Amino acid sequence: MKHSFRILVAALGISSPLLAIAQSGQELTREQVKDELIQYQRAGYNPARQNPQTWVEDAQAAREKVMVAQSANARTQFAAASKPSKCD
Repeated sequence: MKHSFRILVAALGISSPLLAIAQSGQELTREQVKDELIQYQRAGYNPARQNPQTWVEDAQAAREKVMVAQSANARTQFAAASKPSKCD
């Protein structure tokens, strides 16, 4: 029971910034939320971690890593899209 509660609290903590975005009229799908949770876990966040005193800092650190990775990905995509195509 405690394990499920911790996961629920962690998911709510992670998704709270998403709720602010969702209020702007753009709803997130369940799949998008799952993908974001996977990104957080790959960045080192573990919602089942046993130390409830540091989960906020852990989630924030993972969020920072995810944001940096998304920014780098966006720059890469922009650079690839802005390369002029060769005309023969």
